[in-house]
Amino acid sequence: MTSPSTPNTISGRSAFIELLLSEGVTHLFGNPGTTELPIMHALADYPDMRYVLGLQEAIVVAMADGYARASGELVACNVHVAPGLGGLSPSTRPSQTTRSDPLACSWAATAGRRPCCDSA
Repeated sequence: MTSPSTPNTISGRSAFIELLLSEGVTHLFGNPGTTELPIMHALADYPDMRYVLGLQEAIVVAMADGYARASGELVACNVHVAPGLGGLSPSTRPSQTTRSDPLACSWAATAGRRPCCDSA
């Protein structure tokens, strides 16, 4: 008989950052809003993840693309769900043609909850 498994107690925000780090991502580019605030708070616990602030989503993707091209590293950018994705989408074309491919992600608040960011 096997012992019951211990429930996972990691929060979504920590799991997100740990996943990025496990894939070699050291820079997260973003334009944080209210749904991204828990991720911003969690970054204090991960000194190996560097956050680079952009003031608009198109700029965020351009910075991530430029860093990926210059360093050859996988990078990530995190933006607002609706306006962020709208501003990010046209800016991804240059990275597609150069194959720098920054990882882009966005969070949506659902029914008053932020599932990826709930604390454990």
